[in-house]
Amino acid sequence: MKVTGIIVRRRSLGKNLAFADIKVLEKTEDKSDLSDSCKRPNETSTCVDTEGERPPLKIIFRRHSSSWDADALTTFPTKNSELPYGAKVELDLFEQIQPPGANADSPKYEVRRWSILVDPRMEAIKCARQEITKDEQVQEQQVNSSSDLPQSTDGILATKYFASRTSQYLKYNKQKKSPRTKLHDNDKSENLSHMQDNTPKNLLKFDQCSHGDKKEKGQRAKIFARYLIDKFGLDLMRGGVMDVAGGKGQLSIELALQAKSYCIIIDPLIRGHGDTPMLRKRTVKKLQSADSPLPVYRPIIFSLNENCLKIVEESSCIVG
Repeated sequence: MKVTGIIVRRRSLGKNLAFADIKVLEKTEDKSDLSDSCKRPNETSTCVDTEGERPPLKIIFRRHSSSWDADALTTFPTKNSELPYGAKVELDLFEQIQPPGANADSPKYEVRRWSILVDPRMEAIKCARQEITKDEQVQEQQVNSSSDLPQSTDGILATKYFASRTSQYLKYNKQKKSPRTKLHDNDKSENLSHMQDNTPKNLLKFDQCSHGDKKEKGQRAKIFARYLIDKFGLDLMRGGVMDVAGGKGQLSIELALQAKSYCIIIDPLIRGHGDTPMLRKRTVKKLQSADSPLPVYRPIIFSLNENCLKIVEESSCIVG
């Protein structure tokens, strides 16, 4: 079977083995091997792929095969560059006998002889050719005399050459993605699927007993402090507040900022030394800039003892 087509994929494995995928433009074979739509009354029949819907034909090159024509003018493709992307080639193929259990994707056709009809590297070199100075010509590598590429003392612009060769590859193959791009796309798809499976946050309706989302939870102390001030008034809040089990003291900090309240926080889990061990430096600066009193921390258990009763007597409001 003789095939005329374009190389869309290739892989050379050294001196004795190579593979290629050919986009068939035209093929000639015995009518017994053709479908009914391609049969002709002659001994041989020709099929032309006018619509380009035929899948690529997988072929294999074997140097030590009994069918390989060692006397052919073309050499065995020992490297990938000898099977250039986008090259129009003419192939003489025969169908291999597949052993039982063979992979369905393995090449079914083996090459007897082949030749390149149109080499896209020539066009790429023509597009990339640039004039160079005599000094640069001296430094330019000499083209191998056995190479099929055109020999010239002119230089070529590598960026234009590789851009032209890449365009030949992308005509018949999808652009490959880098590992970083694949990872970014996977993360993006996972995020999109997660968003689709869950209701948007702005549409969530929290239960009346719930404290809301994360943002609302961070404002609970501010909201509750505003409620106490509106409910009981500034005078009561400024008389002293005892915050039982106050933890880090967010409520006391908000009362100090909004009502200038002097607060004492009682919690056995308070760590550190001094009156303000749980306050951050920026919180202290914020309170000082607002002329608000700093809350005082007492790492004790609230019970009916003298210390707690004394704090209760000095406070006008107890929260907890």
